[in-house]
Amino acid sequence: MNLIKWLRKNNRKLMAVVVAILLIGLGIGSINLEQLFNIFSPGQGKTVAYYGEGQKITNNDRLKAQRELEILRMIDAPTLLKVYPAAGPYMRIPAFYTILLGELISENINVSTQASSYIKQLAMAQGYSVSEKQINDIYRRKLPAYYYWLLLREEAHQAGIWFSNEHAQYFLREIAENFFKTTYTQMMESLVNPSSGRTGVSEQEVLEAFSDLMAVWEYARIICSSEDVTEQQVRHKISQTRETMNLEFVRFDSLAFSEAMPEPNQQQITEQFEKFKDTLPDYVSDNNPYGFGYKLPDRVSFQYLAVKLEDVEKIINKPTNEDAVQFYRQYRDSLKQQVPKDPNDPNSPLMDRTLSFAEVADMIHEKLLADRVNSKTNEIIQKAKTLTELQTSQEDAAATQTAEKVAEKFEDAASRLSKEYNIKIYAGRTGLLSDADIQKDDTLRLLYLEGYGYNPITNPSTLGLSKVVFSVDPIDSSELGQFDSQKVKVFENIGPLKDMGGKTRMIIQIVDAEKAAVPNDINTSFSIDTISLGENKNDEENKSFSMKEKVIEDLKKLSAMETTGQKAREFAQIASESGWDKASEEFNRLYSKKSPDNNEPNNFELQELSPLPRMSSLDMQTFTIQAEGDPKLQTVIPEVEKRRLLAQNLYALIPPDSNSLANVPYVLEFKGEMSWYCIKKLTVKRVNQDEYEIFRVMEFFNEDITRMQSAAVVHYNPENILSRMQFKLAQKQQTPEDANDVTETSQGQGST
Repeated sequence: MNLIKWLRKNNRKLMAVVVAILLIGLGIGSINLEQLFNIFSPGQGKTVAYYGEGQKITNNDRLKAQRELEILRMIDAPTLLKVYPAAGPYMRIPAFYTILLGELISENINVSTQASSYIKQLAMAQGYSVSEKQINDIYRRKLPAYYYWLLLREEAHQAGIWFSNEHAQYFLREIAENFFKTTYTQMMESLVNPSSGRTGVSEQEVLEAFSDLMAVWEYARIICSSEDVTEQQVRHKISQTRETMNLEFVRFDSLAFSEAMPEPNQQQITEQFEKFKDTLPDYVSDNNPYGFGYKLPDRVSFQYLAVKLEDVEKIINKPTNEDAVQFYRQYRDSLKQQVPKDPNDPNSPLMDRTLSFAEVADMIHEKLLADRVNSKTNEIIQKAKTLTELQTSQEDAAATQTAEKVAEKFEDAASRLSKEYNIKIYAGRTGLLSDADIQKDDTLRLLYLEGYGYNPITNPSTLGLSKVVFSVDPIDSSELGQFDSQKVKVFENIGPLKDMGGKTRMIIQIVDAEKAAVPNDINTSFSIDTISLGENKNDEENKSFSMKEKVIEDLKKLSAMETTGQKAREFAQIASESGWDKASEEFNRLYSKKSPDNNEPNNFELQELSPLPRMSSLDMQTFTIQAEGDPKLQTVIPEVEKRRLLAQNLYALIPPDSNSLANVPYVLEFKGEMSWYCIKKLTVKRVNQDEYEIFRVMEFFNEDITRMQSAAVVHYNPENILSRMQFKLAQKQQTPEDANDVTETSQGQGST
């Protein structure tokens, strides 16, 4: 009975197969069975989706779009789009809006991993207002690529953007010669001739598909560059980017004089805390010029197990000279250098010369040693992961974990491995650390995890520790793309982590994660211990954060501002009378703590910032957008903003008709740093009229291109495409015979 139903349901497809076999037998040529299935299929005109005002997408439309994408991939359009220039004489860089289109129609995941990394680097380098999440969203498609292609094509056509086949042919001729290094005829022959191994398409199909592609990218160019750039905006941009300052100064931090200030009373402490408890620290504003803030940032605590490579080196068998000779013999042909054919003529043609064993012996020994150390270290780390990971047989294993249980596992693993390998294995737990705490620590800030993606320098890509750990729930402030790494979870192994210095390997498990929040009260305190590898005495010190102590420190620094300004003026007086060296010597003798750290606030040395650029509020907004999803960049946003405000304050000191500050020494208060600047010299390099005319056209073009590129990531966002085209999948009515079919439902629920 089931066989009879199947034959009834598929008799048209069987007929197609029979016809195909007969045609091939008669020597008529190759037959595309999929095309025959479509001809005989009763569902060819069936509606599968809708867009716009009830416009239908049929099976035939879907297959046509899929066919067009196949043709575009045959002519390597995705790659072509990634190298298409932004055009114009001033910015010969790939066009962002074509790169993103290439990614939308590409299905090569290996190429996409490289492209994703490149796109992010390009956006950052060119100053596009684009976040990592926006770029990652391009790859988060919920439907097959041909749906997005169909919608983009129809969108362009509805806007009146069409290209003729003659236009397409002209561009393909240029592409064939300049990109493929062949002729149009040869390229078309490779596509149209079935004997080439291709599926066999007509020249008409190729031209129609490429003309549609031209329409899609032209519509994107028009819609993304619709904002006009004004003369005033360009003048302001040139002033901000082309004019720079030179500054010589001594900085007076109020911290240097705060210890002598009286202790604030309890009422003052409470009022200060209540006023700024819901504000993150260091964010300067008109209402908060000093940047006070007591809201706790995102923080994580993790258990760690670490191995030092220098310890592993002590237990491995060192490579012998025989090992080095064997390596040399095996790879001798690759150990070459290019030298001039005539040793007496450095300009003579170059030739390959095989290096002798003596020349490379030391390098080979170092490589063999490093390989053995890495191999043994990886062996230890893998055993550590096995000893500390959750039992996969327990479905609720993570729910039963506690920080104490994890600590016990890690300490037990460290003890067992230390005995097995006869070296010190380090284990411990950090306090609740913010990204700022991680960046201050010499070990933690150098740790990274190798991602899935591609990096042209480090290949594979590297993810800093903050990027990894702050992706954990409930924090989720770090943006990880499809080609980075999976989001981490509490009580799951992370690693192996490496460090940039090549000194350490470790695994960690997050045992606590707290989203940024208002502290419970003024008495909030917690540990901020970091990694302890026994390298110095400070490793053994317990470090902690006290909210009350932080508030008291801020109040004392605030009360010291007047005294600090007075000291800065005293310094200026001595510098005027006896010279700057004499003033620095006198103040360091009176107030310096003689700390070995030259960045201490009470080391009164003459410093120089040259050149000191300015930064517009628009540039600051761009940087803030780029920092979204990157905890490390988010942490430096307040400092970048302070530097921007400082440059503005300094620039305002110089009259418009002058290039320098005349009355020096000059003492300037800068509340953002709770400090004063005693200025020795301040000059500005202005843009003259001739230079302005040269830069003007360039900036008009660059500003327009930058805005267009920034808008492209929004235009090509898959969800935005579906939304603005009002796309939705059709509801499939099931019959008893179709009970096992997949039901197509609402927007965004298709196959991937």
